[in-house]
Amino acid sequence: MKQTLFNENCPSYAGISTFQNIPFQAELDGMDYAVVGIPYDCSSVMRADARFGPNDMRSEPSFKSGIGWSSDLQIQVGDDFCGTDLGEAPIKFGYLAPSLRIAEEYTAKIINKGAISIAVGGGQIITLAELRAVKNKYGKVALVHFDSNRDVRNFGAEYDDATAIRKVIEEELIDPAHSIQLGIRGGYYSKEECDYAKDLGMKVLTASQMHEMTRSEIMSVIAETVGDMPCFISVDMSFVDPAFAPGVTTPVSGGFASVDIRQIIRYIGVELDVKAMDVVDFTPSYDPGHITAQLVESIMRDSVAAFAKRKANKNGGKNNA
Repeated sequence: MKQTLFNENCPSYAGISTFQNIPFQAELDGMDYAVVGIPYDCSSVMRADARFGPNDMRSEPSFKSGIGWSSDLQIQVGDDFCGTDLGEAPIKFGYLAPSLRIAEEYTAKIINKGAISIAVGGGQIITLAELRAVKNKYGKVALVHFDSNRDVRNFGAEYDDATAIRKVIEEELIDPAHSIQLGIRGGYYSKEECDYAKDLGMKVLTASQMHEMTRSEIMSVIAETVGDMPCFISVDMSFVDPAFAPGVTTPVSGGFASVDIRQIIRYIGVELDVKAMDVVDFTPSYDPGHITAQLVESIMRDSVAAFAKRKANKNGGKNNA
């Protein structure tokens, strides 16, 4: 299937706003990936306007040039790799449980058609809903989690962004032995919380450790940890240093450059069996000049190109340069 990824007769500031001007269609037959916004941020523990992230990412005309040719990966997206943008999931503002159910339903709708789900948050708690759907389809998966914080706070029955990964582990949605957290450098409230994921077998690379490593070494650790398992990628934008991504829920200095996350995402998108992913905690109100929005869009575009490259490689190189 070949897909036209932008309408040359329609300027980028007109028409329906979609990710990179990909077609909007509710029918998922024949789609390799689908983008969906999950604008829920009522569980944020700091800045709370990530609910505007999905719309902001789509609305800037300069972000709508179309995906097309990836010079980094030497692949033409749209030639045998097609996608759609489903718009925003109709979450219930202020109501966590029904919002998570809706997010789970949208994720299930996409992956049950064999497509890769690419969600834009919204806060980190949406990852819990997505992984519930992923487990129902694929069983336990590996989690590759980019963040400044572990998100394993222990608030008992309470659900919020700071407890999201603890809830994911408690519900046995992932295989900790094949999962990894990267970029951790935030504050810790207790040693138990600091060591929680690691004590269960999850690999943790702190920002300090990563800054002593080359990108190739980091990518090798990710690949060795995940192995051949199906995996879920979650990119909390606070993984990136505030100098490159100021519009985030929890900015923490000492992070990473735009080029770091983009190169790592391109690598794992090609090398790993990614079933779904999200990009979360982007807060437009704190984003001067759309700096963070541009990076969110670039991460998603790199991911799509990497998934297309992986498919082409599996098909014997079809669609490669």
